[in-house]
Amino acid sequence: ESSSRPSIETELKPDSVQQYTVNTNQTTASITVVDSPINSLHVLRVMLAAKFHKGIADIKETNTIKELAAGKSAIQNEVVGELAGEFSGASVIEDVAEINLRDLASKLENKSGNRLGKVTTKLINKMLSTKLPGGFGASIARKYLQGKGAGPSTVDSIILHALTLQPKGRLKSTSEAQLWLDSVCNDFSSDQGVKLHSVISNSVATPALMMPRGAKQSALNKIPDAPLDPKHVLIIILATKLGKGMESISETNSIKELVNGKSAVQNEIIGEIS
Repeated sequence: ESSSRPSIETELKPDSVQQYTVNTNQTTASITVVDSPINSLHVLRVMLAAKFHKGIADIKETNTIKELAAGKSAIQNEVVGELAGEFSGASVIEDVAEINLRDLASKLENKSGNRLGKVTTKLINKMLSTKLPGGFGASIARKYLQGKGAGPSTVDSIILHALTLQPKGRLKSTSEAQLWLDSVCNDFSSDQGVKLHSVISNSVATPALMMPRGAKQSALNKIPDAPLDPKHVLIIILATKLGKGMESISETNSIKELVNGKSAVQNEIIGEIS
């Protein structure tokens, strides 16, 4: 039953809000939240992308687990076991590995309870604890995403999506964390067809703006914000644009090499970074 399914750690529990207000020194903006239930097909594709070290764009709804495992029965059985841990009732579905993901997701849709399960919760908690910089915890990340018009379930879906675009190491600053979340939002929006809003134009929200009620400004002021590393920023942009994990992009790669001769994509990337 859904009551037995875990929520993401305490600071990741969604707020029951329909609007989110952001205060700046000069303006206050209020937006309507865009929210959608957690999509079982999206959960499946993220789990498989993370498991097989692929971009989520490479995991098609027509794929089967057996096909993606490429004959490796050990990893295929491991994936099937993880699905049983993620979705209540998945273990009773026959020939799980041979059902295409679209049909499998349909069978699992009512078994999720619109909450993430044990497997993805564990992966997300590990990612957030090891990748976010000091002073920019999970609750601040959630507020930042809410500031883009994402409702509670959509925030969970975006953070889930981030599993496919993890930084190679811990992000160094608030600015890098926000840039990473922006890139995840863009990729999520493109993949899921969900349009998010930009609340503050020509400005970047900071933890001071997004911190939970009751948090002391002084506690955050003590944490220095390191300058952006242009090389790291470029890797984030390329990983998002090409649908690759950040760990697969080396600083020795060239843009031409990464696009595999696709001049249109190459020119698009050059236009974005120039």
